[in-house]
Amino acid sequence: MGKFIISIVFRLPKFQLKINLSVAFLSLVIIPHVYAGTVTIQAEDYRSGGENVAYYDHDSRNIGDAGIRTDEGVDLYIKDGIIRIGSVKTGEWVTWAYTFPETDTYKFTFYVATRIDDTTAIVTLGKNAPVTIQIPNTGSWSIFAPVSHEAQIKAGEQIIRIDVPNNAFDFDKFTISAPSMANSATGTPIFNATYMATTNRRFEVSWEPVEGATSYKVQLYYVEHDIMAIGPQRVAETKWEFQFPYGGHFIVLIQACNEDHCTKWSRSDNADVAVVNGKPHAWWLYGY
Repeated sequence: MGKFIISIVFRLPKFQLKINLSVAFLSLVIIPHVYAGTVTIQAEDYRSGGENVAYYDHDSRNIGDAGIRTDEGVDLYIKDGIIRIGSVKTGEWVTWAYTFPETDTYKFTFYVATRIDDTTAIVTLGKNAPVTIQIPNTGSWSIFAPVSHEAQIKAGEQIIRIDVPNNAFDFDKFTISAPSMANSATGTPIFNATYMATTNRRFEVSWEPVEGATSYKVQLYYVEHDIMAIGPQRVAETKWEFQFPYGGHFIVLIQACNEDHCTKWSRSDNADVAVVNGKPHAWWLYGY
């Protein structure tokens, strides 16, 4: 009889909490969602499921010194407080699971280290074909360099897989950047928005209509707490009224939608500052 694993998932505003129960162990994995900005997935948070499901290793022992996941075959080491996958050999592979909030292009950045020239890794992102990435010689197993690749990913849970085709390298983590924030610095604004603060910390944002749009998706990002405080909500008109009862800064995000899809986010070059109850609030508008 094989090992049975039961996964219980709690979906929270900024991340989902996934508890894996099996006859052998209880593991707790926090999987952040890409709503805005960049999220980080550590190497040691690879999937549960064991050999030939979550990973493949040439031996069944974890020979690392990190002291975690010791009943599995992935070799986890710790140095200078950084847990990494090490002692990889040709033919081995590891996978991670990630829940993407929407179908779009995402930027993946892998942090790798090696002292060997001409080192590569094969990366499979969701349903995409495998791609080969070059890993630079960092001169040390403890100096990690970022290597990036962009891919179109469908919404929902997808698998990220790294294969070892030739030389050894150490792997610390990878990040996933949402297109809403990764491309925001150079985005072209399509909305000419105005903001109005009313009583009781209520606000109204309005914008010019977008050709072909039948509705708009709006949400409010609370900067200080790094969460989506309101939304997403659908509105038919080119305005949105909301209440922000907290102290701090917030960002209003807007998408133009039709029956088939919604546009990407991108950052406006403009920023206005309003003073509400004696506190400054910065406003940014996102379009596509």
